[in-house]
Amino acid sequence: MTIETIEKYWSLGSVVTSTLQVYDNRSVLGIDASEGRFVCKSTEGQFSDAEFLVRASIFGFLEHKGYAHAPRLLKTRSGEGFVTEGDTRTLVMERVPGTAPEPDPENHAALGTAIGALNLIT
Repeated sequence: MTIETIEKYWSLGSVVTSTLQVYDNRSVLGIDASEGRFVCKSTEGQFSDAEFLVRASIFGFLEHKGYAHAPRLLKTRSGEGFVTEGDTRTLVMERVPGTAPEPDPENHAALGTAIGALNLIT
């Protein structure tokens, strides 16, 4: 996904990207834009539009249920949850700040609380 394509489909300006992860058919970019920090996830050839729509809909579901620990999906300029170009499907979401926590009892307890809250709504 290029900067021009991101700016074409999402209402983001002054976009700068960095590669966070690359897999065989998936990539994750960090986006710094004038509107904030985001993550762009793309997958090539792995899912149909219908399958990808089901997967992407979890973000709206979690937001609707008030689950505070999931990033918010950024809608495209046309109000869609993702973009399809050829065989590639791409979505953009908030970038959650922070780093991986230390594996200690306090962090495990906080993780358990977050997972428990997720379990209550799913």
